[in-house]
Amino acid sequence: MQIKYKDIPFFKNISRFNKFITINDSNGCHEWNGYLDDHGYGGFKINNTNYKAHRVSFHIHKKLDNTKLVDHICRNRKCVNPEHLRLVDFKTNSVENNTGIVAINYQKTHCINGHEFLGNNFKIYSDKSRTCMICKRINARRFYAKNKT
Repeated sequence: MQIKYKDIPFFKNISRFNKFITINDSNGCHEWNGYLDDHGYGGFKINNTNYKAHRVSFHIHKKLDNTKLVDHICRNRKCVNPEHLRLVDFKTNSVENNTGIVAINYQKTHCINGHEFLGNNFKIYSDKSRTCMICKRINARRFYAKNKT
């Protein structure tokens, strides 16, 4: 999946951006005290256009790639500390930093019966789901033995 974010324009008044930051000594996060959206991410307005505060911070301190996501290593959505931010692709962000079912299943190394997802032991379907081939063969044998006439 390819994402393209809008370019953040050059702006001189970095002190205006910094006015919305409070440093949290306990975790090192630079927490955004300005506008927060419904998901808890900070927002910053440049030339009457809203941008994500963590993307603006990354743009100020590092080289921003508008085809990548800016990921919070610290898991704090309000954080704009450039040392807590990194550029990642969509897949990395959704797998490493998510607590959803896709991320949980992606990290599994064994099927529910303990067979390792390794080599020819599993099949990946077009919808990206996986099946343990050992379990599939066992279930097929049971089905045919039960339904034998």
